[in-house]
Amino acid sequence: MRLHNSSSIGSAFVVELLSRDVDAGLEWTVLRPPASTGDASASAPVKIATAVHARRSKHGGGRHEDSGLFHALQELGALHRQEVVSALPPLILWTMLGSARGGPEPVVMADMCSAPGSKTLALLDLMHSGRNAGDDLPNGVLVASDVDRNRVITLCQRTRSVSRAPLLTINMDARYFPGMRRRAKSNAAANDEQLLLKEKAGYKQKYDGVLVDAPCSGDGTVRKDSKAWDLSIQHAMSLHRLQRKILRRSIEMLRTGGITIFSTCSMNPLEDEAVVCSVLQDIGCDAVAVVPLPSWLVDEECGGVQGLETWKVPHPQYGKNGVTTMLGSAGDDQSGRVDPTMFPSSDPELASQLRNCRRFLPTSQLDSGGFFVACLQRLKAGELANAKAETKATNTHSKHVKVDRTEQSGSEPSKVREGDWVCSSCKSLNFERRGRCFKCKARKPKADTDEGPRRNLPLLLQPGSSHELSAKFDGFLDVFGIPSDDDSGFTCLNNLFFIKRKSEHTLVVVSDALSRLAITDSWKPVRELGISLASIAHSQTPGCRDIRLYDEGLHVLRRHATKRHVELEPSIFVAALIQTIIRSPDSEEKKRVLYTVDPSLLKATSVGVSWYDSLEGQALHSWVECRSAPAGPFIVSCSCKFSDIEERPGGVFSLCGRVDPGGDVTITTSLRLLAAMLVVIDRYTRVENDSARTKKRRMQLEIKK
Repeated sequence: MRLHNSSSIGSAFVVELLSRDVDAGLEWTVLRPPASTGDASASAPVKIATAVHARRSKHGGGRHEDSGLFHALQELGALHRQEVVSALPPLILWTMLGSARGGPEPVVMADMCSAPGSKTLALLDLMHSGRNAGDDLPNGVLVASDVDRNRVITLCQRTRSVSRAPLLTINMDARYFPGMRRRAKSNAAANDEQLLLKEKAGYKQKYDGVLVDAPCSGDGTVRKDSKAWDLSIQHAMSLHRLQRKILRRSIEMLRTGGITIFSTCSMNPLEDEAVVCSVLQDIGCDAVAVVPLPSWLVDEECGGVQGLETWKVPHPQYGKNGVTTMLGSAGDDQSGRVDPTMFPSSDPELASQLRNCRRFLPTSQLDSGGFFVACLQRLKAGELANAKAETKATNTHSKHVKVDRTEQSGSEPSKVREGDWVCSSCKSLNFERRGRCFKCKARKPKADTDEGPRRNLPLLLQPGSSHELSAKFDGFLDVFGIPSDDDSGFTCLNNLFFIKRKSEHTLVVVSDALSRLAITDSWKPVRELGISLASIAHSQTPGCRDIRLYDEGLHVLRRHATKRHVELEPSIFVAALIQTIIRSPDSEEKKRVLYTVDPSLLKATSVGVSWYDSLEGQALHSWVECRSAPAGPFIVSCSCKFSDIEERPGGVFSLCGRVDPGGDVTITTSLRLLAAMLVVIDRYTRVENDSARTKKRRMQLEIKK
């Protein structure tokens, strides 16, 4: 279990809540790189707090019993449950970048196989807890991608619960990870036309660090997944080819001195050392090298063993029909599944570099699953050496070879899919994703419309770029009482941009470095970027009714909104949550929510009287102001702190709603978030009451003495 620093619920509050809750049953351990050692790679003061759920399931099997509190905290983005070894690659990348980078430039990272998002969340946390500690918007870029669209949707859903201003989520194959360009701030003289054109076109974006948690067979997870025992050598060999292409692409994206972390949850050397060794052979040890991992990770406390220098390659049918043959070379197999890159190298320099890799065994001191990690550093700039051509077997069965005849040469293509295009020069058919012809390298023609050739507009539009956007932006700030000057304390004011949709404009918060990427509105791989605050419908006279708030942006708005913001006590906030859940219409989501909430808690609150009828003081004044204002959205927040440790930050919970023209109040926050907040605040109230009673008893005993 890993705590999040980028959540609106402080990690100190979560630690205190779980530590005082006797039902949680936690054993805490902390991974902290030593900051006072002479090792340069341990100079970054970062840490991971982990906890092991001590209570086991009654049914055995070693699985931890699920807890409603843990599920609620994970739903709110306060923590994420994962194995310790799975949390190591982001920490290693961030630690190595602390020693490899220099200067104040923002860090630019990529997570090439990011879904379902555990390592992406860890990188976001580290960006918030590093040199930009305490800043809402760390000035950096994190590009997260995955090839599976459904897994990308899961990634987006998980990252919405944390502050993700530097995050750009795309749906792309890691083997063809797109190159990007960044816009430069113009410092050229007005008469220097060449330099002005170059700055207008931008510069190729290189990455400081790339994380590759490559697809693997997962045989290191046998402790938690019994299906991992069904080993398949053929599957591992097919993954070897895929991993090689992904690792090479990650090195191509690096700047000079950049770091790539390659990791798998497999113990098979064909998926680990063989991949690293073959890429080193292709590129050359003068261009890339495997560097040692930080000293705090390879000591006896964390365990692990060195990478293998030599290994054996089994027959593709190994373990089937009594086959136990080990191959000496690729020519010993006639099936076409064995590549020369799978065999160990006789070069002693490569063997010495493979020793810098690290294998974490399931029996190591970390009490976790099996894992492989390698840290590669790019040593020189320029184009990398071409990969060696893989030997093709002559006796190749057609059922093992996939031939795609969609992209081909010829004057009359046999089949054209939607989006594919034909080169005007050589008449070759190309995939939609290609920007140039695969044969003659001619540029893809721009799409034509009735009004002429379509212009690629920037995806992020500045509020002052048009009169319409300026009116919407000023109206949004006025609705929530946010000053528009730079001295207002609203640190995100210069980081707000619009994204144009079909029927609305979405207002997002992005980091400075992310806003400089040259992303156009026609680039289809983009799924989400930054923090979405609100959507404003297209209207000639935009007003409150046209604004719809997003849950993920409430932690930004609540800090600076002076209008339409009501702060409640925990007891009244709980009543609002319960009444909203009970009064919501019946649906599948409501059934799932009611299953996670204690039924006695729902019955303890009366739903006959609305929660806002019992407000007093400043909360009542803010609510009356909301009801008297024009119909539109509002924000409700609640702060929870332990009374005996006021100096530590607490947890802040927020929801949003709308006041209809008739005066009806509707909460628009999703039911699953409402249920998660209800579980956490209810547990906090119980723990706080128990602490108050214990403190009172101690005082009474002292008085008697």
